[in-house]
Amino acid sequence: MTSPNFPFYTATAALLASLNLVALPLAPVSAQKISGDRGEIASAIDKLKGGKVVYTPPKDVGTPTNTVGGLSRGECKEVRCLMALMPNTKSGVDHFPQTVSSHPVFFFNAPKFSGWAEFRLYEVSTKAAPKRIYKTRFPIETQASIISFRMPLDAPELKVGKFYRWEFAWNNPANSTCVGVVRRVDLDRTVLQQIAKAKPIDKASLYAKAGVWFEAVETLAEARRDRPDAPDLMTEWSDLLKSVGLDVVVLQPISPESLSTKASNSY
Repeated sequence: MTSPNFPFYTATAALLASLNLVALPLAPVSAQKISGDRGEIASAIDKLKGGKVVYTPPKDVGTPTNTVGGLSRGECKEVRCLMALMPNTKSGVDHFPQTVSSHPVFFFNAPKFSGWAEFRLYEVSTKAAPKRIYKTRFPIETQASIISFRMPLDAPELKVGKFYRWEFAWNNPANSTCVGVVRRVDLDRTVLQQIAKAKPIDKASLYAKAGVWFEAVETLAEARRDRPDAPDLMTEWSDLLKSVGLDVVVLQPISPESLSTKASNSY
């Protein structure tokens, strides 16, 4: 895989200039020489006004807390580690992240890595142990960045109202597995009509307010890929991740590729 070219720090330099700050890029920036550190970048973003995209966890959805097993968005809490971009929910809480998609997109903070990854999906019920319904293994090569995995279309579609346990792992012996639960939901027609007409930040806000974590994150990530120089998108992205304790990854660049294009050996 060709190493992606991330324009994040170019945009950050422009942002800091407007705030009379300077920053040292972690990736090459053409035609510019800037100095500083990641702390100053974070401080500059914090000074901007955001707060439109506020995640509201869903309530009273009948979570099957005694059958999902141990959950973890990542054992390691440092930026050098594999970490799912999810609320840090645990077995026994009253909600899990929701999606409106039959084949949602999962986002992870990833270190530089080359090897194999595996994605597993299980049906969850209140009466039995989770039943595996899908598994795929595929080659992976990443730079240190936010990566995405779109669930392949040959995987069984998520059914509305159902809970599913998912596992994402790779053949790195340290801090190599993320485990979570996802539930697919339908949104009110009025909300869907508003989402269809909304611009990215407002669209992400509508998803987040409705308790739909997956599409809130996906909407902002896609918008930041298209407009990496937009301070408002940087701020909303930072605020959303910080709201669920993911402060350590807010400055990571977003990879332009989805891992699903390389999926193979599904069974």
